[in-house]
Amino acid sequence: MNRTKCSMIHHVITMVAVSALTSCSSFISVNTPNQNDRVRTIVLHYTAVDEATTFALFMNPKKEVSAHFVITEDKIYQLADLNRRTYHAGISYWKNRSSLNDTSIGIELVQQVACSKSNKQVCAFPDFTPNLINNLTTVLDYIYQQYPNIQPQHIIGHQDINPHRKLDPGPRFPWQYLNTIGYGAWYNNQDYFDEYTQLNNHTLNTDIFYQALILYGYKPSQPTTDMINAFQSHFTPTLITGKTNRNSLAVILALLKKYQINDYNRIKKSLTK
Repeated sequence: MNRTKCSMIHHVITMVAVSALTSCSSFISVNTPNQNDRVRTIVLHYTAVDEATTFALFMNPKKEVSAHFVITEDKIYQLADLNRRTYHAGISYWKNRSSLNDTSIGIELVQQVACSKSNKQVCAFPDFTPNLINNLTTVLDYIYQQYPNIQPQHIIGHQDINPHRKLDPGPRFPWQYLNTIGYGAWYNNQDYFDEYTQLNNHTLNTDIFYQALILYGYKPSQPTTDMINAFQSHFTPTLITGKTNRNSLAVILALLKKYQINDYNRIKKSLTK
């Protein structure tokens, strides 16, 4: 080993009041409390194409598209270690963070989706099969063994982090079921009923709905139609209008009450003004 490098190592360690290295090839582990997990978010996608086409894309270095996992009905592929960065999120934003490739794990579900050739925003979404979701659960179990502190609101869809360009995993994805087995966010029914009833006494306010969505995690943007569509596809898939309505406002309030009580209180105060 270069002697200059060895001297530099000893000097730095002395400066932080840690015992000197016994040799140039050994390191002393001193865990600082000022650290956290780099991985904060899990992003779920569908491939829209079959398995062969998916791998032709992901294994092509010129395409620069990838994910940590590709899941089919009968197979689970891991394409990268969890501590590595893959290229699945693209232009993205969630909870005041952008460029989510840096802080997320990407999961691609092989699910073929037919979209209109003239309008890519118009698609026929098939149901996700039980085998596909079971394999997804296996992957989430594995991820949480290594990153147990990922919060429920941080398991999200591609549509949530880029609502202006993406539709996946779409309105047929079983977010509510996933929550019942311990993964992802969903509201409490009673909270939803209570908020829905209380909204009888208030005029629907698009600005307040917009602020609630931003507090929950969506990126501030105009126009709001795509953001609202993404939220409704995730949490009110039987009522996707792209507009503020009593149902959607009750749902976002119930979500904030369950997961972000301070933000919930702030929005409730705004409703009473």
